[in-house]
Amino acid sequence: MKKLSLTVLALVLFLSLSGLSCSLFSKKTTDTTTTDATTDTTTTDTDLATTNLTNVEATSIDDLVTTNYNLAKSKAQDWKSDAVLVNLTVKLPKNLATNQATETYVFGSAQDANNWFSFSISESSSKYIRAVIPKEDYLGTDVKPVNSTYWKMNYLRAFQLAEANGGKTFRAANKNSEVVTTLGHGLPKGWLWWQMEYKSVDTGNKLIIKVNPNDSTVIDENGNPLSTATAAQ
Repeated sequence: MKKLSLTVLALVLFLSLSGLSCSLFSKKTTDTTTTDATTDTTTTDTDLATTNLTNVEATSIDDLVTTNYNLAKSKAQDWKSDAVLVNLTVKLPKNLATNQATETYVFGSAQDANNWFSFSISESSSKYIRAVIPKEDYLGTDVKPVNSTYWKMNYLRAFQLAEANGGKTFRAANKNSEVVTTLGHGLPKGWLWWQMEYKSVDTGNKLIIKVNPNDSTVIDENGNPLSTATAAQ
């Protein structure tokens, strides 16, 4: 009987130690997994923070925007064979991530005095939306076709010039802000300009900077010359 009791006691002790060992092993595995996951997330966040529209090469988007423009032009000419570009608006993502903007091309036609043809495309998905919009609802009727002779820079180059001449300072003071860039003819002098509109989502404060896509001149919304600082390349 004494021998049986000792055997039972040994068995209970073995099972207890085995259970403790399994428990410790399971906990260690969980801790290791959690640590690995945290490390991976940190690395990803760092990558996203260091690569954005403020520091990539402006020419890096040339192929993308050329493809999107050609597609927009083709669809516009399906609408009217003489369709010409009159306006281009690019809404930048709030985090300024690359290849995440939305491009909206607007075309006009002598065959349709009352409407514009709009083509909006997502850079990230390549999905697009087409629409025929009454001129009185958008842009108005007094809009000149874009003179491509003076269109010598893409929106990214213009944005980086604006950043170097006040845009970066505005964003630093307004953390929750948006940037919309527009190409079209307007003041001053009716020239072709890239207009950058920085807007605080929280306060509504705005900053407008214009960049000449022909000679890289940078001015404020009143036409006053800004610094001749150039964008980082």
